[in-house]
Amino acid sequence: MKFLRFGPGDEHVLKCQEARKNLSELLEETPLLTPDLLHHIQRHLEACPPCGAFMDTLKATVRTLQSMPSQQVPESLRRALRSPPNDGR
Repeated sequence: MKFLRFGPGDEHVLKCQEARKNLSELLEETPLLTPDLLHHIQRHLEACPPCGAFMDTLKATVRTLQSMPSQQVPESLRRALRSPPNDGR
C-alpha cells in the first residue's frame, strides 16, 4: 500500500486506498467531507499520479453516464421488482 507524506510539519499520511474511497464524494456539488480531509485528498491527488489518473477516469465516467439519455423501465419489470421473491416453494 502506498503512503504519501506532504512535507515538513504535515503529520498526516494519506493512503491511496483512503483517498480513493472518498473520490466520488469530491464530485458532489457539496462534498460531505471535513475541510481537513478534503485538503489532504486534494494534496494526495496532486502528489500521486496513479490516484490522479484514477480521479480523471472517474470524472470521465460520470460525464459519460450523465450524457446518456435516460430510459424508462418497462412496467412488467417494475411489477417484477416490486413483487416478493419466489423462493421456489
